[in-house]
Order: sequence, then structure tokens, then C-alpha cells
Amino acid sequence: MQEEYTSSLKAVLTGGLVLFFGTSLAKVAGFLRQFIIIRMLTPEQYGLIALGLAFMNVLAGLGNLGLYQGSQRFIAYHDARGEYGEVKGTIYTTLKIVSLSGAFIFLVLFLSSGSIAEFLSKPDFKVVLMIYCCMIPVHMLTSIMVSFFLGFRRADTAVTVNDFAFGFTSVLFIYLALLVKRSLYSPVVALGLSSLVVLLLALFFYRRIISPKLRGREPARVAGILLRFSLPLFFTGVSYIILNNTDTFMIGYFMPSDSVGFYNAAFLLMQLVPIFLTSLGVMFMPVITGMVARDAREGARNLYQAVTRWLFVLTLPLFLTFFMFPSQVLSLVFSTPYSTAATALAVLVGAEFFHTFLGPNEQALIAFGETKLLLVSWSAAAVSNIIMNYFFIPRWGISGAAIATGASLVILNFINSTFLYVKHGVHPFGRKYVVPVVLCAGAAALLYFPLRGLVNRSHWLVLVCYPLFLALGVVFTLVTRSVSEEDRMVYRALRTRVKAYIRR
Repeated sequence: MQEEYTSSLKAVLTGGLVLFFGTSLAKVAGFLRQFIIIRMLTPEQYGLIALGLAFMNVLAGLGNLGLYQGSQRFIAYHDARGEYGEVKGTIYTTLKIVSLSGAFIFLVLFLSSGSIAEFLSKPDFKVVLMIYCCMIPVHMLTSIMVSFFLGFRRADTAVTVNDFAFGFTSVLFIYLALLVKRSLYSPVVALGLSSLVVLLLALFFYRRIISPKLRGREPARVAGILLRFSLPLFFTGVSYIILNNTDTFMIGYFMPSDSVGFYNAAFLLMQLVPIFLTSLGVMFMPVITGMVARDAREGARNLYQAVTRWLFVLTLPLFLTFFMFPSQVLSLVFSTPYSTAATALAVLVGAEFFHTFLGPNEQALIAFGETKLLLVSWSAAAVSNIIMNYFFIPRWGISGAAIATGASLVILNFINSTFLYVKHGVHPFGRKYVVPVVLCAGAAALLYFPLRGLVNRSHWLVLVCYPLFLALGVVFTLVTRSVSEEDRMVYRALRTRVKAYIRR
């Protein structure tokens, strides 16, 4: 049991290391994409592009019908049990459903783009939306291919396709397109071309890596059970999309386009906070699913606590930097006018760090098969987000939107973590976790005023905060003896893996 727990922790963290580098690259590429657009176009044009991207994300998420996570979980579960007929059936069924769904969404959005632009009182938005809708089927198929790779624990392939290839091509194409013509439509067309290139690459890797494993296997009939498992995740995905895009839509409805741009700048930085949670969580789900399939429940609980401890130490520095000095960060990264979103940034990163503090609760619930509970929690968060945005945005502007989204995230994670503990006895708390958390919070409070004086003299000094807070987290973890023997073993394994990559 102990050996399985240790090997599972190694699998999560070594795979998570690969995904972290990929996610970091994707975040950098995403930042560069938006930075280039912000610098080369007006805030109004950037607002329309961000609004169109929100539409694409919404509809692409709807079109996957929950199969991104559902197929990934089924592949990991049946692969752990050696049931490759079910694996092949899962892949074939998923591809058929997503292809039909993508074609339907493309047709509906293309025909209604003019009406949407008219409703939002933004005439230029029609062509933007028509270009984005052509990207939706391509985006959906690429996303599903990536879920297949992750189900087989091929983090390296997922990173190559989803992060490296798309990140590089999208930044390059957008920059070249805007050099040729500084038009509202240039970056949107460039995104579409890069999406097509990445889909072709994903198909190449699928034929090379996955097809040989399934050759000669008879695909099992899994459509019914797969859809019953995935449909709650579909509605969860709807709620996720609502929660993550309602603020953008409602700011676009109630306020000028430049407000959408200011808010999305804060939202862009907020998305850097869960970078480790995203990286480790993606690998955590198939690994803990395999443990559940083998009925290693105690090991799964220990794995959850260990992963959450690592997440806290790694995420704390970025959270404290953004939370304590939001105005300086926005001015440094973008420009002085974007400091308008300082309050929004502080609220958003606070809510996102609350999720990290509680651990990868959503991935654990999927591994335990609790997709209906996720539907309840995400629906509650989405509904509360719509209601709060409706009342808060007219009163407090983009800060009100951030409060609504932040409060909804707290509600969501409170429900998830409470159920995970009550039903399965899984929680992140223990002396090795709580004591360093309390000490780090106290030290950060004492350092706030001295650091604020330094940062106000030069915004560039905000860069010093990150290594300082990282050192605090590591020191308090070591001083309180919150590092287990398994953590040391995994650290040595990670160090060996990194050295091997460097030598290559």
C-alpha cells in the first residue's frame, strides 16, 4: 500500500512537472497573445476580441458534452484494469459525438452572429464572431485528442500539442498578421490558422501513439454508460462556462468596451495563480482514478493531502505578490490605465487561492465518480454568479464583477470539499499543512508595509516579492518538519528527472 502511494505521488508530481512547464509555456503564450493585441490595437478592439473568445470558449465547452473529462476518466479507469475494448469504444464514441456536436454549433452560431452583434449594440462584432465560429469544431476535436493523451498519462504529448505547438504558432501568427495589417480581424484569423495546424499535429500523434495500442481490439459498446457519466459533467461545464464568462458578458452589456479590456487584463493575471493546481490536477485525476479502480482508498486520501501541501508551497508566492500589490503589478505588466482593475485583481486572486488551499477537490470527486455532486455545486455557483453580477456591476463596475465571481468560486469549493470529506473522508488538513499556512500568513502581514514602501518607489521591485515569499513557504515548511519521507523521495525523483532533461 505504501509503495503504491509513493509511486502514485511520483507519477502525479513528475507528470505534473511536465504539465507545469507546458502550462507555464501556455500562460506565457496567452499573455504574449493578449499583450501584442493590447499594444497594437485599441482597448475597444481588444474588448471585442476578448468578447468573441469568450463566446468560442462557451460554445466549445458546451459541444464537448462533458466528454473531455468523462472520456479521460474512462480511459484511465479501464486502462488500469487492462480492459482495452472499453478504451477503444470510449475513444470511438467520443469522436463521433463531438464531431456531430461541433458541426451543429458552427451552423447555429454562424447564422445567428448578426443578431448577437445587434443585441450587444456592437456592429463590428458580427464578423469577429463569424470567424470565431469557424474555429469551434477544430478547437473541440483538438481538446478531445488531448484528453485521450492524458487518459493514457501521456503528459508529454499533451504538452507538445496543446501548449507548445499552439502557443508558438498562435503568438507568431498573431504578430505577423498585425504587422501586415493592424485590423480588428487580423488576430482572430491568425488564431484560426494556428488552431488548424495544432489539430493536424494532434491527429499525427494519435495515429502514432494511441492507434497501435488499440489495433485488433473490438470496441465495446460504452455509449450509454459513458454519456450517463459525462452528461452531469456537461452541465457542470455549462456552469463552469457561465461562472468564468458571465462577468465578461455582463460588463460588455452594462459598460463600455474598454471596461471589458481592463477587467480581462486582471482576469488574465488571475489565471496565473492556479498554474500549479492546473498542472498537478490534470495528472492527479487519472492517477487517483487508477487507485480508486484498484480500491486503494487510503492511499488516495494520503495522495490528496500530499499533493495539496505541494500546491500550497508552490502557489503561495504568486498569490501574495498579486494580492498585496495589485495596482503595481497591473501597471508594470500592462500600463498605468490598467491599474483601474487593481481591486478586481485582488479579489479574483484571493478567491482562486482559496481553491488551491483546499486542494484538487474537483478532480478527486470525478475519480470517485461523483459527477452529480459536481453538477449541483457548479450550478449553485453559476446561478449565484449571475445574480450577483446583475446587482454588483451597475453599482461597483468591474470590481463588482470580481466580487461576484470570487464569491461564487468560494461557494463552489466549499461545497466540493465538504462533500469530499463527509462522503469519502478526504481532506487536506493536518499539522504538516495547517502550521506552515498560519506562519506564512503571519509573516506576510508583518512584511506588507515595508514591502509596500519599496514597491511604491519602483514598480519593478514587485519582482523581488515572488522569491521572498517562496523562501518563506519553503523555510516554514522545513522548520515545522512538515516534509514527509515520501516527499523527500519524490523530490529526489524530480531532481533526477530535471537533471536528465537538462543533460538532453
